[in-house]
Amino acid sequence: MDFKKNRLLTVLLLVITLIIWSIIVYKIYDTIYGVEDIAIEKRSRTTAKVSDTIEITFNHRDPFLKQTNVILTNDDIPAKEEIKAPSFFYKGKIRKGKSELIIIENNGTLLYLKRDTIIDGFSIIKAFDDSLSVTKNGKVFILKF
Repeated sequence: MDFKKNRLLTVLLLVITLIIWSIIVYKIYDTIYGVEDIAIEKRSRTTAKVSDTIEITFNHRDPFLKQTNVILTNDDIPAKEEIKAPSFFYKGKIRKGKSELIIIENNGTLLYLKRDTIIDGFSIIKAFDDSLSVTKNGKVFILKF
């Protein structure tokens, strides 16, 4: 009786395996040799010319002001003054109690200055052990030791 059960189970599994493999082979064959009946529409491509520059005019009246806009040209706008780096060198600092003197070399001479002193138009902000921070017209410069 056991033999018949095993034989029936084996035949059933063989049939299921045969069905699965036939489906796999059919899908592969259909993918390779299948005919596609898909209608493809050909569309013509139209290109639009896009200008890479635009013109904005500001000649309208400002609703919040009682005057009309003033148009400025390049001649009317003042040129920004270019700030050059300081010509002096940071040599160190000396601290005695609460007072602190900053040593700066300017044109070969050593100057002993306090914080917030102005030299060549530069104001001394803060002296560190390895650098000095100075400012002129809002631009900050860091001088290394």
